[in-house]
Amino acid sequence: MKFLPSRKSDVVTYGGQVYGVLSAKGFDPTTLGLTSADVTKLGTLLSNAQDAHDEANAARLVAKSKTQAVSAPDGALEQLKAQLRDIANAARVSGASDDAVAAIGVSRLPTPSRLSTPCRVAARAKTDLSRRSPSEDGPVAS
Repeated sequence: MKFLPSRKSDVVTYGGQVYGVLSAKGFDPTTLGLTSADVTKLGTLLSNAQDAHDEANAARLVAKSKTQAVSAPDGALEQLKAQLRDIANAARVSGASDDAVAAIGVSRLPTPSRLSTPCRVAARAKTDLSRRSPSEDGPVAS
């Protein structure tokens, strides 16, 4: 093991273990070349680090919760988008003028022309034919 762990939470845990040993009843810190002031300072710094670490974790959990509230599949953003779509669709089919509909940033959907519909049907039929196996095509002309 390295002297100090690389993860922040592990450093705090390790600091707690060291402080536990150094401040244990009957342990003499001078055997390690330390003074009681060194142990007291370690205790203060450990307490500060634990508090800051706990606050950071709490803030991270709050941020995660708020992010989920906004971005989850049923979150506030999806609900807003669904409502905006409903409003846009209602405006498109309403009797309001094109200018009134455009005022909310919505344009009316173009009505399909008679020519565009058969083209889509033909394209769909062509796709369906390409998915058929050769045995479905019947006899092959030579």
